[in-house]
Amino acid sequence: ADDNKADEIVYPAELMVELVVEWEMADTILSLLDELSDLLRTALADTGCQLDSVTLTLSTAGAYTADSLVDGGIDLAILPSVDIIPYEKRAQILALSDDEIPMTAIAVSLADDDLSEAFRSILFTALTETEAGQEFLSAVCGEAIFSAPTEDTLQVVRDYYKELMSEEGEHEQ
Repeated sequence: ADDNKADEIVYPAELMVELVVEWEMADTILSLLDELSDLLRTALADTGCQLDSVTLTLSTAGAYTADSLVDGGIDLAILPSVDIIPYEKRAQILALSDDEIPMTAIAVSLADDDLSEAFRSILFTALTETEAGQEFLSAVCGEAIFSAPTEDTLQVVRDYYKELMSEEGEHEQ
């Protein structure tokens, strides 16, 4: 009997990724989608994970992307942190940008069993520690540096989100 079977990581056959970008950047990123998809697939392969396909889509509306992520329509999203923070129980924030207020999040859906904790860990490593992953992130997010979120950095985003929501409420009155 092979006792290692239980330790085998289940990979999804394909990965659906949505990138939320500024409207001004959309055309540039759109022209790079195939190249970016290859970079992400290479980054995953460099960590020992071969996927059949990595499909990238583009959005300029982070709130819609967050909805799609928590519903399982997409597997991974790079989006404004304030758009995913209300859903942090239904999506795992893998990484946050290292800004004073972390403005960008990399988040994974928790709706799909194929996106196991072990796979999510590989995804984090592929994006942040491989050359192809870093090239992918710099093409999408510029100079932003990403690291795993801490309770403190998540709290900064939560507080910023609350501040934005209260300002929005003041404008509606």
